[in-house]
Amino acid sequence: MKFKGGSPPKKTIELMDWSHLRSELTWIYEGPVRPENLEITTFMPGQSAFLIRRGEVLIRTDKGTVTAGPGQWVLPREGLRLQKFAPGSEILSIRFDLAWPGGQRLYDWDVAEVFDSSEAPALEREARRLARWVERQYPNAYLALLQFQSDLETRLGLQQRFLRWLALYTGTLGDRGWMPIRPGGMEPRVLHAVQILDRSPLSRLFREKSLAAQVGLSISQLDRLFVKQLGISPRQYFERRRLQGAAARVQGSSDSFKRIAFDLGFGSLSHFSAWFRRKTGSSPREFRMRRLHSPESGAIAR
Repeated sequence: MKFKGGSPPKKTIELMDWSHLRSELTWIYEGPVRPENLEITTFMPGQSAFLIRRGEVLIRTDKGTVTAGPGQWVLPREGLRLQKFAPGSEILSIRFDLAWPGGQRLYDWDVAEVFDSSEAPALEREARRLARWVERQYPNAYLALLQFQSDLETRLGLQQRFLRWLALYTGTLGDRGWMPIRPGGMEPRVLHAVQILDRSPLSRLFREKSLAAQVGLSISQLDRLFVKQLGISPRQYFERRRLQGAAARVQGSSDSFKRIAFDLGFGSLSHFSAWFRRKTGSSPREFRMRRLHSPESGAIAR
């Protein structure tokens, strides 16, 4: 929600509530936009922010169109969009997860928020520091950062640097009149169920009976409350997580499809391939063949 009439008041809620907010860096890249990425239409999960260093970009959603040129930050809306760069464009790009349990985003707009980098010079400086540090620690991290192996010290270093940039990001949006969206109070047992699903290994079979028992509800009660609060069932929520994980592995790694299928709990490659095609409209091989090597690619989620 955008606040009208100057800077908005600070959004204050209990620290316990803020602790439920997920924040995770998933991609970072600085360099030219590859020719195959100049014009794409795709579903883009998570939040994106990219600074146009050279060239220009057009972003189009079902709610409108915006353009941006050199020296401007672009914060596209999550979801299906057309993204068209001019040939020779260069970007500094970050993709990250910033959401409440259940997937509700902290900020939302119709197409994209665009502003001059001169309005927030620290945002660019910190983004470039973060990009250089990530490249040293995780070469080619823009392919699939969360798939990289890491020790705890390096992982905490990554989170510290990302949160430093994220604080500047949220501060800049606040200066521009955007207030964080706080979801309505989530029923505690639904919140508990979401947290269990978010922590569950993707290879584990979904067992609604076990999930319901852990949160003290019957299966029918859990399903009814979950749909009422999130619009989807617990099984659909877990399947969405599983699909996003599968798409990230197929698109961002060179792992064999058989290995990916096994790691996601499928009994056979044929079962995984049929499921993946049903969800995305493409086989894993087709999806990988046209994978986009810059962070402005995205996995389809249905």
